[in-house]
Amino acid sequence: MADDDAALRNLVVELLTSCGYRVMTAEDGRDALEKFRQSREKIDLVILDVVMPKLNGKEAWDAIRSISPGCKALFMTGYADDNIPRKGLDDAGLVYVTKPLRPQTLLRKIRDLLDA
Repeated sequence: MADDDAALRNLVVELLTSCGYRVMTAEDGRDALEKFRQSREKIDLVILDVVMPKLNGKEAWDAIRSISPGCKALFMTGYADDNIPRKGLDDAGLVYVTKPLRPQTLLRKIRDLLDA
């Protein structure tokens, strides 16, 4: 789970671990990519904030996908739906949730992606 907001990272980690998920965190896109490279065999899904320093979520995802094409991703954004194409999330098949996050929405999207 990569987000430059430490409070949000902690909240998501608490939610996901309470539901039985194992979670690794990253503070920016470059950190997420490096951690993915080190642990890709243990990662089924990446959760990436759209706007982060060093590498944004889409840039980090493109690099992760080139390493592991079968990996799945969920993007988080604080932007309205009409701004999504401008942020690079208009690629077919990309899934996102909007901030502020609703726990049940986040959990449902994660489960749907993992089950797909």
